[in-house]
Amino acid sequence: MYKFILKRKKVLGLSVLGVIIVAIIASSFFGSEELKESENKDRAVVIKSIAELNGTKSNLSLVGEISSQNEVDIISQSSGVITSVNAKLGSYVPAGFVLAQIENSAQRGRLLQSEAVVETAEANLAKIKKGLRDEQMVVLQNTLSSEEDRLYEARKSLIDSLNSAFILSDDAIRNKVDQFIIDPQSPSPQLAFNTSDTQAEINIELGRLQIEKLLNSWRNEIIELEAKSSDLNKASDTAYKNTSSIASYLDQTAITINSLTANSVFSASDISTWKTSLTLARTNMSGALSTITSARDRLSSRESAYISAQKNLEIATTGERVEDILVVEANLKQAQGALQEAKSNLEKTLLRTPIAGTVIDLLINNGDFVNTFTKIGKVANESGLKVTTFISEKDVNQIQIGSKATISDLFLGTVTQISPALDPITRKIEVTIGINGDHNLINGQNVSVAIERKIDTNQPLSIPLSALKVGALKNFVFTVNEENILVAHEVTLGALLGDKIIIASGLDPDMNIVVDARGLREGDTVITEL
Repeated sequence: MYKFILKRKKVLGLSVLGVIIVAIIASSFFGSEELKESENKDRAVVIKSIAELNGTKSNLSLVGEISSQNEVDIISQSSGVITSVNAKLGSYVPAGFVLAQIENSAQRGRLLQSEAVVETAEANLAKIKKGLRDEQMVVLQNTLSSEEDRLYEARKSLIDSLNSAFILSDDAIRNKVDQFIIDPQSPSPQLAFNTSDTQAEINIELGRLQIEKLLNSWRNEIIELEAKSSDLNKASDTAYKNTSSIASYLDQTAITINSLTANSVFSASDISTWKTSLTLARTNMSGALSTITSARDRLSSRESAYISAQKNLEIATTGERVEDILVVEANLKQAQGALQEAKSNLEKTLLRTPIAGTVIDLLINNGDFVNTFTKIGKVANESGLKVTTFISEKDVNQIQIGSKATISDLFLGTVTQISPALDPITRKIEVTIGINGDHNLINGQNVSVAIERKIDTNQPLSIPLSALKVGALKNFVFTVNEENILVAHEVTLGALLGDKIIIASGLDPDMNIVVDARGLREGDTVITEL
């Protein structure tokens, strides 16, 4: 268990706010002649979006080319068990439609955890800038203690899943396969029957000999794991590899058993019993692999959460130094990166069609297991069109499969594919956009494309000093409502950057604010200019 001796330092600093107030007062003084209010005439104000003030746009503007795509294979981007099939053979589906979904509870859990880590990091950044109260320190201490308990439970859960995987694997071989193996644990195991496929017999017998060694070695590792709590990452890698090997052996053996017919040596009842046993064993192996993966992901998440809680408490005890704030900001960026990765991993479990059309081939059912890059179906559309465009390497992280797009400022589309590789010649990444609904686009046409993208949350938002209204106790920016009346929005200030200031909280990238708040008051009626 981890224990900490906590010391709390209070650091009071008002110098930045003082500089800001002086800068704004000076700006107001020198511009006062221009800003004399008229009692009889509404003042004209210029409004701009926060995104525009920060040199960013909400859409990624590109040029694309229309091309024909009559048929397209739907390929899985992840492996796992199919949990839902949302279309039937012969049904019509729009571009971007999710034909099927791979089991993604782990990905959804990881996404929720990543969102929570980001929220915690954002809250911690705000707290450390404002300074922590005694009760907040207690909360951080309790959070660390809770995360320590959760970490212990996650380690225990992984150990349990590794033990379970071994027990199921041992049962699959010694209680199920060994029903039709003579002397299975000897140096020369033999099938209890002959088949027309001599090579298959050799593979089953040789495989049984190799798995006997594998099980004996694995048993020793499991015993050491329970007694010594050895490295769980190494133990889980071994368990996953061994379980996968046994699952593959069961698949090969099942092919031979399924080809058998009754004779004087073994009856139809014998064959049926063997088939049932192998089916159960294969299902158990699939479940064991899924359980190991989920337990490993859960442990990784809990380790990250514990380290984050540990760092948060350590930072809180050192005071509000500049280097502390930089560390918390770095933690926030790291958490935001993990969040984007979690979203991407979840999206890979959604099997989308890049074009609108009719499902002419569907190769999966609920409960089927698919591997990565496996064809799961085909969609055809005699008049199917797609848009192909290319983006730079720095922009690829700002969009994802499923992002909305506008084509030629009129037609809607959906990003259905993003190439995983960079073109070595153009240094660009190919993006495919499916076209939704009716349109009059034609094959070969060049079109403008606007793909929705998120503002880079890793970059702080800033505004001109002139846009800030400093009050006695609070600071504001102004927006203009539908009646052309000024509305004040409280903001939290960050660092001063020349004639701009970073806003720690209170702004939204899509918010339109008045760029010069000097001489204005909440409730004033104004005339807006863009």
